[in-house]
Amino acid sequence: MSKSENKNAKVFFRIFPLEKIRWDNLKIKDQTVYMRNLLKGSLGNKTEGPPKFWEFKTDGVFFNSNQEFVYTKVMEAVLDRVIKGCNGIIVAFGQTGTGKSLTLGGLQLLEEKSTAADLLKEYPNLIDIYRSREATKIRVKSEYEALMLLYKGEGRKTFANNDTYMSHLHSSVVTFHITTKNQDYTSPEKITSRLHIIDMAGVDTVGNISSLFKNAHEIGRANIIKTNLEEFLLCLMKNVPMHIKTKERTNPLIYFLGSDLSNESILRFIGHIRVLQEDLVITISMLRFGQLVRGLKPKMKELIYEMNEESKLQYIQDQLEELQKDRLHCSVLLNQDLTRNLNQDRINHIQKTIQEYLKDQITEINILNVAEASEAFKEFKEICNHCEIEKK
Repeated sequence: MSKSENKNAKVFFRIFPLEKIRWDNLKIKDQTVYMRNLLKGSLGNKTEGPPKFWEFKTDGVFFNSNQEFVYTKVMEAVLDRVIKGCNGIIVAFGQTGTGKSLTLGGLQLLEEKSTAADLLKEYPNLIDIYRSREATKIRVKSEYEALMLLYKGEGRKTFANNDTYMSHLHSSVVTFHITTKNQDYTSPEKITSRLHIIDMAGVDTVGNISSLFKNAHEIGRANIIKTNLEEFLLCLMKNVPMHIKTKERTNPLIYFLGSDLSNESILRFIGHIRVLQEDLVITISMLRFGQLVRGLKPKMKELIYEMNEESKLQYIQDQLEELQKDRLHCSVLLNQDLTRNLNQDRINHIQKTIQEYLKDQITEINILNVAEASEAFKEFKEICNHCEIEKK
C-alpha cells in the first residue's frame, strides 16, 4: 500500500459547474487550489499590482467529472480497509445548492435536528438526540433490499420549499454495519466495522441568493454544525481525551459518530464550492476547513476480533479432527501404544519406577513425577493380577 493510500484523512473538492466560470478568482494546478485573496490590495488594478492568491492543498479536485470518476478517486482502497476492520466516514460539505446530495446519491437515513428523526421508522419517528446511536438497524440480504430502504428513508426527509431543486434542511447520515468472517470455518473470529455516509446541511450567509428559501434559523443551524465539527477536529489534533469527550456532546451528529470520528478512522471529505464573486467568502471558508481535516495525523487502530458464534462449534469440531489426525501420525512415527497413548520407552520407565517403589527405594511423590496417577494404578493393577495368577 502506498503512502497516499495509507493516509487516513483525505479532502477532495468538487467545483459547481456554471456557464461562465470566474477563472480569475480560482486556479487549479495538479491537486492544489489557488483562491483569490479578497483582502484590500488584491483587486489586481494597475496601481495595486497583480492579484494575490491563497494556496490550499487537496487530495483531488473535480470539475465536470462524472460520478464514476469521483467515486473511484474518493473511495480508492476505502472499502478494502473497512472490510479489514477500519471504520470509515464519507462526508459531503459545502454551500447550499452546490450538489452535495447528488454526489452522495441520496443516502440519508438519520437526520440531525434538535431531536433526531429515524427515517427507517414510520411516523412519528422522532428520537432523543442522545439516543441516536439506537437508531434502527436492519439486516439486508440483497442489494435490492438495501436500495428499497434507502429510497424509503429519502422519501421521509424534510426539504425546503424551492422551485429549482430539493434542498434538505438538516445534516443526515446512513451507517452501514459490516461483519467480516470466514465462510470456510478456518477461523472462529469475526471483524466488525462501520461506514458512515454524511450529507451535511449547506452552509451559507443569510440573504445570499443561493439560500433565499431558507430562514435565518435554518441557515444558522447548518453553520453551527460546521463550526462544532471544526472545533472537534482541533481537539483531535491536540489529543486531549477529556476535551474530546466534552466536545463530543456539543453536537448530535458528533455524538452519534462517537469514537468513529477520529484519526484512527478512514475520513474522506468532499467539499463543494462555487467560484462566483458573491460566493468567494464561503468558498474560502470551505477550503480552510479542508486544510484542517488534512492536518489530522493518522493513528493506527487496534483491531478487535470477536467470536463468531455461528462457526465456533464447527471450528472446534474441525480442530478436534485435526488433533486426532496429528495424534495418529505421531503415534505411528514414534511407535506408540495407542491404547495407552504412551510409547514403549515411557512404559518401561514407569514399570521400573514402580518396582523401585515396591522395594521401598523411592516415595509416592517420585511415582507421580514420572507418570499420571491413572497410569501408575494401571501398573499396580497388572502386578496384583499377575501375583493372583501365580498364587493360584
